Amino acid sequence: MTVAVVLGYLLVNPMVRNNQMAVGLILGVILSPILLKWYHPLLIFTWNAAIIFFFLPGKPNIVFLMSIVGFGVAALSRCLTDKARFHHDRWLTLAVLAFVGAVIITAYSTGGIGVRSAGSSTYGGKKYFFIFGAAMGYFALVSRGVPRHRIMLYCSVFFLSTLTSILSYVIWKAGPGAYVLFAFFPPEMMGLQAIEGMGRGGMVRLPGLSSSAAACCFFLLLRFGIRGLLNIHKPWRGIAFLIFIAASLYGGFRSVLLLIVMTFAIQFFLEGLHRTKFLPILAGVCVAMAAISLPFIKSMPLSVQRTLSVLPILEVDPIAEADARESTEWRVDMWKRLWPMIPKYFWKGKGYSIDPVDLYFAHEGVRRGTLRNFEPALVAGEYHNGGLSVLIGFGILGLITFVMILVASIRVLIRHVRHGDPELRTINVFLLAHFIARTISFFAVFGAVASDVFMFLGIVGLGISVNMGSKKKITPEEAAEELEPETVEAGEPALPALAGA
Repeated sequence: MTVAVVLGYLLVNPMVRNNQMAVGLILGVILSPILLKWYHPLLIFTWNAAIIFFFLPGKPNIVFLMSIVGFGVAALSRCLTDKARFHHDRWLTLAVLAFVGAVIITAYSTGGIGVRSAGSSTYGGKKYFFIFGAAMGYFALVSRGVPRHRIMLYCSVFFLSTLTSILSYVIWKAGPGAYVLFAFFPPEMMGLQAIEGMGRGGMVRLPGLSSSAAACCFFLLLRFGIRGLLNIHKPWRGIAFLIFIAASLYGGFRSVLLLIVMTFAIQFFLEGLHRTKFLPILAGVCVAMAAISLPFIKSMPLSVQRTLSVLPILEVDPIAEADARESTEWRVDMWKRLWPMIPKYFWKGKGYSIDPVDLYFAHEGVRRGTLRNFEPALVAGEYHNGGLSVLIGFGILGLITFVMILVASIRVLIRHVRHGDPELRTINVFLLAHFIARTISFFAVFGAVASDVFMFLGIVGLGISVNMGSKKKITPEEAAEELEPETVEAGEPALPALAGA
């Protein structure tokens, strides 16, 4: 009763910062038993969820809070009992700790970690916390194994939680009465859609729909594999995959389409289907679909045409083509501007500390026409390229340690494919293919280390947790059989091939 009275009093003025923090603290204490017991599944279920907490400084995403809680519970459990262990890969753990160390050194030498919403005089510190949260989330993921009978459920929700990103559009369509929900679901995607629809010849892009449709494509690849999608006895799988690809085109983001295509192509190779009849069949289907759709390209929505403009052989509407070309030129011009700055930040990175005065003058210079339109992005550290975001942000030490994370992660995922439980092969192959595709996209298409590090560490952390939880108890009879020497036939490989049979 007392707690209810206090909450009622605080909620009388819900927009007061101190009241919001007090409400968050009370709710955290009330929910602590649930968090202590279920932190691991909650962390997996919310890893890609677009949910924020408005009552905390900076409005952090739910996965950031769950990472802190999960790491704290896992570390406390490790201190209390030897049975609670982090089932991590040694080289990957060293790489993660080294990268975090490089980030801390850079932050200390470039103005510290300042968060404007917490009263600091500088901007940019929130990105540091993203990186720290991703590292803590990784250790929380590998602190427990996923129960064997729930592996597919956990993996599916891990990717499908991205569907929450479309809720901002639903809330906007529901009208002002539902706008209060923007306190929990970030309105930035809706704001981006509104901006994109202004002054672009009627082009309306739906970023929430694009990312949600891509998540559904990844779920199908995870659940059935490409061999399952091409199963002629269950055609609905392949049809659903094509529908979700078509839905992703409405976002107008070429990077999303490229990520889906790269994941599909790499998984196709890892499953060994390039050596089967599926390769000519798939090529024929692609040619047939292209022949059917090409005559109707210019009748499609402008956002769809903008996405398809990534294929240079297609003739799209001049508005979509100009918009895509302008975006590409904007990035290329910014990268040309950044290239001479690399020697300056080669040894000691620029960091994320931003003087608000510099940011104001950058915007004012663009408004007055004295600066290029990408200057505010340079000041804010938004380089639209993963490699540059690491090198200029944290210097050569940050780049080396981050590449170490990627290499160690791919090594772990390859080991899961080769030596993991055969029943988990489809999942392990997809995680490896998706990780490689994201790595290529990070360096060659679009990337930002402060946000993408969550996805990289999430994929490999999920893989370790899944394969750790798949271990079965071995009976004495099975143990005796494992001790007997195995005979290897002539010509038979000692280890299974990566691409499978």
